[in-house]
Amino acid sequence: MQINALVALVTFEEAREFLDLKNSDRDNVVRRLVNAVSSDCARYCGRELVYKESVIEYHDGDGKDAIIVRRPPIVKVTELIPDVNGSALTEGADDDFVIWNAKAGIIKLVNGSIFPIARHGVKITYDGGYSVAVDPDASLVPEDLKQSILEGIAFRYLEQEHKRFGVTSQSIGRQITSSYGTEEYGPHVLKVWDSYFLATF
Repeated sequence: MQINALVALVTFEEAREFLDLKNSDRDNVVRRLVNAVSSDCARYCGRELVYKESVIEYHDGDGKDAIIVRRPPIVKVTELIPDVNGSALTEGADDDFVIWNAKAGIIKLVNGSIFPIARHGVKITYDGGYSVAVDPDASLVPEDLKQSILEGIAFRYLEQEHKRFGVTSQSIGRQITSSYGTEEYGPHVLKVWDSYFLATF
């Protein structure tokens, strides 16, 4: 079992340390849980979360002046074509468009321009998402999101190891898990994930 770099929001080492595991016979379990919980988070949030270069997306033109990409935060935009018959736009407040909110993934046209109404008429190429490793060209996974993934891994690990639901409080090494009910992951983890839903207009 390997860590899936396309979905993992924490490293194997971070998860193993959080669980305070020293016995390598559980390593494959930890790797599987890193992949599983990270994937659950992405599905719950309705978006891709892990950093990727040269993401190509097509969006519907809707007569408005902004679009929201599907893999924020935006690191950089390399190409934006506003309609099927148009040419690439130039980034800058005095030019054609700006990254209005990088964290939310919002790109906005300037000077009163709009995206013409057309299905899949807007093409954008950009780098975006969160990186689990230090990368000068990418944003690190935020601490609250990382902590929620680790707590989710701990919940799933305890559930598997003890074959039961309803763990109210249990010590894992130096860490104390939150109180969990029968709802998967628990309200604290889901509250954090709620804050990473893809923005909408």
